[in-house]
Amino acid sequence: MNTEIIIPKERTYKIPPGHFRAKIENVTFKRAKESDGQNCCVHFIAQVPGMQRVDCCARAIFPLDLRPGSQLRTFLEGLLGGRYFTEHAGLPIDLNQLLRDLDCEIDVIHGPHNEQKYDWPMVLVVNAKPVISTPAIPVTPTKEETTK
Repeated sequence: MNTEIIIPKERTYKIPPGHFRAKIENVTFKRAKESDGQNCCVHFIAQVPGMQRVDCCARAIFPLDLRPGSQLRTFLEGLLGGRYFTEHAGLPIDLNQLLRDLDCEIDVIHGPHNEQKYDWPMVLVVNAKPVISTPAIPVTPTKEETTK
């Protein structure tokens, strides 16, 4: 009988600023504290070198607004391409379903945090772009290489 079990990784937002490969974990909407509107939070799990034993968390927060030029739309155009919004204009989209598990590259910065409540800076994603995987092109050896 196999008694092997995997110990789950702990989650942390205590990660350095930098450029990392990441995966979008989920998208949530939350009431904005400053206004009556809502915010869109895109949650990432980053691959930070030297921190493989923890889930390295980061997030991007935007007012929930997809009008041209808005912060959220500009951010999503980096992930989905600018044509996405033109081609889907007037249609409903589920951002969580659309973005979840998307492999991407992110730029993380440290922002201000409530210093009385937290002892580390806020981890924010300021840029994200999809990872473009190009299929390997098989190389056929030349006639000279096969006769050597």
